[in-house]
Amino acid sequence: MAVASKLRNTLHATQGKARPMHLLCVTVLLDPLTGGGTAERTFQLASYFTAKGHSVSVLATDIGLTEERRQAITGAEVVGLSCLFRRFFVVEPKIGRVAALVKRSDVIHLMGHWNLLNVMVTMLASWYRVPYVICPAGELKLFGRSRFLKRVFNTLVGKSVVRRASGWIAITDAEFPDFRSYGVDTSAIRILPNGIAVDVLRAASRTAVTHHLGVVAKQFVLFMGRLNPIKGPDLLLRAFALVAEEYPELHLIFAGPDGGLLEALKEESADEGLTARVHFAGYVSGADKATLYRESLFLAIPSRHEAMSIVVLEAGAVGVPVLLTDQCGFDQVAAIEGGEVVSPDEHGLAQGMRRLLSNRSELDRMGQNLRRLVDENYSWDTIGALHESYFGSMFRVKK
Repeated sequence: MAVASKLRNTLHATQGKARPMHLLCVTVLLDPLTGGGTAERTFQLASYFTAKGHSVSVLATDIGLTEERRQAITGAEVVGLSCLFRRFFVVEPKIGRVAALVKRSDVIHLMGHWNLLNVMVTMLASWYRVPYVICPAGELKLFGRSRFLKRVFNTLVGKSVVRRASGWIAITDAEFPDFRSYGVDTSAIRILPNGIAVDVLRAASRTAVTHHLGVVAKQFVLFMGRLNPIKGPDLLLRAFALVAEEYPELHLIFAGPDGGLLEALKEESADEGLTARVHFAGYVSGADKATLYRESLFLAIPSRHEAMSIVVLEAGAVGVPVLLTDQCGFDQVAAIEGGEVVSPDEHGLAQGMRRLLSNRSELDRMGQNLRRLVDENYSWDTIGALHESYFGSMFRVKK
């Protein structure tokens, strides 16, 4: 709970009327279907600043960027550049357009790391002497595919982009070793965790999504996220197979877009004889997402690596406990008794499922514990105000 206490103390110390500023938010993906948590964090950050009367521009690629998504950030200018190559997000060289955005900005917020859009923006920021803050969101680690190319990227431009920043944002202190490996003094890093627009989820009406899937409320475990190896849906499926015979009424719902594992998960479900009990809802949002959270027994987050899981906050916002691995940046869940934190393997997940399922009368209490944690520390009213204060200090340095 030390992190939560520090957040509250920082907020109280920095409260006050912020000076109007022009913020440029840079992210390669603004569409939540393709961009996940980083897209949502950028969206919420831009929405908060426009609501507070600041001028906001958002620069992204046009991948998945719909007109509806553009208009959803009321009052912000959203610019989408054509992406020529997905690897490292090579965008069309509209230098003049990007230069105009940079030049009129007071502060620039960069999301992510492995992309050339950030490189172009930071070169222009240096030219126009505009401070930029970088939030890698767990991306500094050499993880996943293309490790050789990532090393080359870092040698040529990546490490320089990180080191030359005016400020650094970590989602949790678990990112500190990665920042140090780039030559950043961790005493200069500001921890600003993920947040959530709690009122949006709570206001959503119930839908018939579980009925359409053929599942009864409070008889299923929910996975919410992209079906890719890092998110660990394969680990969760194997864990479910280990406990399925003990809980014959239990179902498992995977809700999220395919990230390369969908067909393999379907095949493994069939091999285990669980086709009738494992369901694939695809990407869900809005009221359908809120309904799945509310009607689940608990949310499972089996990630192999994650800076800080936003879906933990979403579950907590509606009072649902969680089962997550110790790689999700949210170990405090165990301390507040908001669920179970386990090792990132099928046996650890299976043990956690058994503990939660054998204490169903405690699930509501656990969910309310997590809800209080989210309300007190992770609403965007709180997280946004911390960003506003931090960016304001950069703004004053510039002026």
